[in-house]
Amino acid sequence: MHSAACVTNRSARRAGPATASASCMWSARSPPERTAKCCHSRRVKRNALRCPAWSPNEELVTWVAGWHREYETSAISVLRLADGATGLITDDRLQHLNPTWVDDERIVYVVNRGSSRDLWLQSLTADLLPRGPPLRLTTGVGMRQASLSPDRSKLAYSKGRRISNVWRVPILADRPATWSDAQQVTFDQAWVEFIDISLDGTQLVVSSDRSGNKDLWLLPADPQVPERVQLTDTPYPEWGPTWSPNGTEIVYYAFRDGARSLYSVAAEGGLPERIDVGALKETFIASWSPDGARLAFRGTDANNNNDIYTLEPLSGTVERLTTDPGVDLFAGWAPDGSITFVSTRDGNSRIWRISVEGGIPEPISGPGMSYYDWAPDGRYLYAIGVHARADDI
Repeated sequence: MHSAACVTNRSARRAGPATASASCMWSARSPPERTAKCCHSRRVKRNALRCPAWSPNEELVTWVAGWHREYETSAISVLRLADGATGLITDDRLQHLNPTWVDDERIVYVVNRGSSRDLWLQSLTADLLPRGPPLRLTTGVGMRQASLSPDRSKLAYSKGRRISNVWRVPILADRPATWSDAQQVTFDQAWVEFIDISLDGTQLVVSSDRSGNKDLWLLPADPQVPERVQLTDTPYPEWGPTWSPNGTEIVYYAFRDGARSLYSVAAEGGLPERIDVGALKETFIASWSPDGARLAFRGTDANNNNDIYTLEPLSGTVERLTTDPGVDLFAGWAPDGSITFVSTRDGNSRIWRISVEGGIPEPISGPGMSYYDWAPDGRYLYAIGVHARADDI
């Protein structure tokens, strides 16, 4: 009987310096002395280790480590059970998925290199390192998952791409809107996400892979106007665009040179510029203050702590607002000028609030909350609550 590999997460808190939570993979073997464990040292999201696969001789295990969302990146690693040695088969600059062993020295995997997901072959050395560059096996297939037959003579795979488009729905005074009231704005064979609307309501900025890579696009909010403008055109994925309050600038984050960083680009087009945030390793989605004087964002420091920071674009001043071993993310601005964010600091995912000048954060929601938005008058906060059965608002 083949043994099973499973993915678990374990985290610990301790006094003193913050420690990153560990995402661990265990193998359940018989006899017990063959039990193995591998922990990924980066601070990652829950279930960040997945797709474990045994080599034919059952001496090696590969897995995918990284963010699981469609718009993020991941890497493939390998573990040798005999001595616990590990190796990195790919970097995490692209989304590497579904490693499968061809034999005890070669794997195939799916990666979104170029304009589509395809199958690549990688040979390994005895030191668990890549032996030369990977070999491309398919081109333009749009592969999602692949699996080899037991004798490794046949390959079965699924193909296709995820498609999403932008719709607009009126806010009606007498009843809730339904799908019959909705109007489709885009009709692309692409994955569209991270939408933001200009302050005057005439333009949208989205992250879309309609050109093969996740780039930023400008499009009219009126679906009757067919004009589309590609705002960025780089080989790097770009996400989370947000308009400045004066409508002249768009800030977003992109994955370049092995890290996520904030960038800005003029709304009328031009060359993107990296935003200097000092010694932070990575920066994620930013949110403009209503007056456009500051940005609030999540940053990752050298110790892999994820906290909330602010930046004054004119002066370049970066201020750290939170310091906690828990993950702080989704920074936003409340109507009263304070900053809200989601945090796991008490063991649950709650929404917290902190003064823009710093201080002690206070929880303002129950557990299980994630994405949120404020009503303009500040009387209500709308959030997605994650419970045992479903996601509710």
